[in-house]
Amino acid sequence: MAFTLSARDKRALQRGALVVLVALAYVVGIRPSRARRALLHEQLGAERAVLVRERAAAARTAGAGAPPSDTVAARLFAGADPVIASASLAEYLAGEAEQHDVWVQQSTTRAPGTTSDAATPLEVTLRAEGDLSGLLRLLNALEHGPMLAQVVALDVRPAGDDGTGTAPLAITATVRSVATRAGASR
Repeated sequence: MAFTLSARDKRALQRGALVVLVALAYVVGIRPSRARRALLHEQLGAERAVLVRERAAAARTAGAGAPPSDTVAARLFAGADPVIASASLAEYLAGEAEQHDVWVQQSTTRAPGTTSDAATPLEVTLRAEGDLSGLLRLLNALEHGPMLAQVVALDVRPAGDDGTGTAPLAITATVRSVATRAGASR
């Protein structure tokens, strides 16, 4: 039995198919595109806010009276010897960790690579234990602290249950900084 449609039915089916295709194109193409655009717009706003804060901080630094090079030099570790400067960095990190309830178990200094007359790269690897909030507070303190310290590697693993209800974390962090012979000491 063959079905034959009248011209009117064919037009109705074609128009219905067209409506379905338009709705499908909207759901599959246009709506996700608008959502992506809104997300990008939101991210752009956040990046602009960061840029405004950074420019304001740069203006405050420039307006503080000290040239930017002096401001950076004040954040460097001092030491006539790279070993002494590395020890200063390790001591600074241990003090910051203790203030934020992160217990340093071991710190290892690494010999600097290339040195110049003015600056020596420093590197300290810490093994420590603490909880997540202490670790986050420590990272924030290092980022915004008075001394220049950059965390270049961070390994965080569960350390086991200590019976206090909070899971301690085993933390291994590699921190780099720079020492200067003429810099301010901590």
